[in-house]
Amino acid sequence: MESVSRAKRVVHAAMIVLVVCTVLSGCSSYRPVWAHRSRIEDYSQRFLSLRTTAGAEWLEVESDLDATVRHFVAAEGRPDYLYVVDTEMLHLFYLDDDLAASFERGVFSSTSEVTRHSPIPKSLARFLPLRARQRIASARKIRRR
Repeated sequence: MESVSRAKRVVHAAMIVLVVCTVLSGCSSYRPVWAHRSRIEDYSQRFLSLRTTAGAEWLEVESDLDATVRHFVAAEGRPDYLYVVDTEMLHLFYLDDDLAASFERGVFSSTSEVTRHSPIPKSLARFLPLRARQRIASARKIRRR
């Protein structure tokens, strides 16, 4: 009798392990969404330099989540700065190219629409620190020559 109940416990434990493994493997596509949503409060409304660990880490999180961001960065290169508005909006800044890219996605979407801004409009430049705005001004002067 005891061997039957022991066998049932082993089968029950094996079933639990199988269900957990199945669920975890099926959820792997949700990891980027989870990584983004679980950390957005730490980055929301923040302006980050890509020279910092926080900026580099957040660009990686955004790129893992959003193929549009990933492809844009692959084509244009690593930005100088990024500004995280919230879960739905991100801005990337390329100072020497006088380019900003705005990525907007829906609440339940992980794919954004990108809008390129060149030159960087004042409405977006206001997010940049003074030295970054000065660098843009210098790049514009050089371009005018």
